Amino acid sequence: MKENKYLKSLSLEERQSDIISAMRLPLIFGVILIHSVFMVHKAMPDIELGVGNYIYTFVTQLLSENFLRAVVPCFFVFSGYFFFLKYSEQEWSGDFYYKSLGKRIKGLLIPFLLWNIIYYVMILLKNGAFEHFGLATDYKFALLKEHSFEYWLVNSLNAPFWYVESLLSMMLLSPIFYYIFRYLKHWGMLLITLLYLSGWESGLWGTSTTAIMFFGFGAYMGLYKKNILAFAYKLRYPALAVTLILPIIITLYLEELGAYVEQVIHFYVPFGVLSLFVLTHWICLKSEAVYNFFQKYSAMVFFIYAVNELYIMNWVKGALARVPLLSNNPYGHLLAYFLLAPVTIFVCILLYKLMKHYTPSLLAVLTGGRI
Repeated sequence: MKENKYLKSLSLEERQSDIISAMRLPLIFGVILIHSVFMVHKAMPDIELGVGNYIYTFVTQLLSENFLRAVVPCFFVFSGYFFFLKYSEQEWSGDFYYKSLGKRIKGLLIPFLLWNIIYYVMILLKNGAFEHFGLATDYKFALLKEHSFEYWLVNSLNAPFWYVESLLSMMLLSPIFYYIFRYLKHWGMLLITLLYLSGWESGLWGTSTTAIMFFGFGAYMGLYKKNILAFAYKLRYPALAVTLILPIIITLYLEELGAYVEQVIHFYVPFGVLSLFVLTHWICLKSEAVYNFFQKYSAMVFFIYAVNELYIMNWVKGALARVPLLSNNPYGHLLAYFLLAPVTIFVCILLYKLMKHYTPSLLAVLTGGRI
C-alpha cells in the first residue's frame, strides 16, 4: 500500500481541507448504511434462537443505530465551519449575512425545493400507475396524501432531507451563533453542549439539538480560526476509546439503559465525530489510492444523498433480496446489508455521469453547483 506523499508533505493543520473533502464519500456510505435496515433500537435476541440471527442483529444495530449516528453531525460541522471561516469582522455584518444567505439560496434552498417537487411527482406517478394496475402502493404514497403539495414543498418526502431543513435553519440563525461565541467564547460552546446532552428538543422546524450542537461546534472553530483536525488529533486517544467501546455497550445493554439510551448516544456522538476525522486522516495518510478514490467522488456526494432514496435504494434492495445466497439465511442478509450501500452508490454515480454528459445545466441546478 503506497503511502500518501502529498499529505505527508503538509503539516497537520494544512491537511484539514483535504481530509474534509475526503471524508464526504465514506460519510455518505454511512448515511446509506443507516437507511439500509428498517429498524429502530431493539434488544439483542437470545443467542439460543440462532447464532446467525444474533450476529446479524448485533452488527446492524451496532452500525446503523449506534456507531453511524456520528456521520450526519460531521456534515453539520463542515457547514458551520466554512460558513464562519472567512468572517473576520469584530461585529456582526449584515452584508456578510445577506451575501452568505444568497449563496445558500442557490446552493441549498433551490435544490431542496426542486428535489421535493421531484420526489412528490415521482411518488405520485409510480403509485398512481400501481393503483391503475391493481398493485400495492407504498407507505410514501399514503404519507403524500395526508397533506397538500404546498406542505411537501417545505417538508420533504425524502426523509434524509431533515439535514437540509436543519441546515437552512442554522443559516438563518447564524447571527445568534455569532453573538453567543463572540461574547461567551468557549463558555458559549459549553452551553450548547449541555443543551445537546440534555436531550431536550424544541420541536420547531429544523432546530434539532444535533444541528445546533454540531453546526455550532463548526461555527465556533471557524469563527476563531481553530483547526478541527488538529483538535481531533489532540483528543484522538479518548475519542477513539469512547468510539470503540460505547456503541458496543449500547448495543448489548439496550434494555438496561432503557430511557437513557438517547442521552448515552448523545454523549458518544461528539467523540464519534472526532474519531471519524482521525480515522479518515489515518487511512488517507496510509493509502494514496484510497485518498484519491475519496477525492474523485467527493463532488458527487450531494447528488448521491439527494437521489438515493428516490426508489434507487429500494430497487437495489429488492434485487439483492432475489438472490438466493443473500436471502435464505441471516449471514446472507448480513452480506446484503453491506452490499446495499456500494451498489446503491454505484447506480447513483452512473446516473450522475449520465446527467453530467447529457443535462449538465440541470445537474448543476439540482446540486447547487456541486459538479
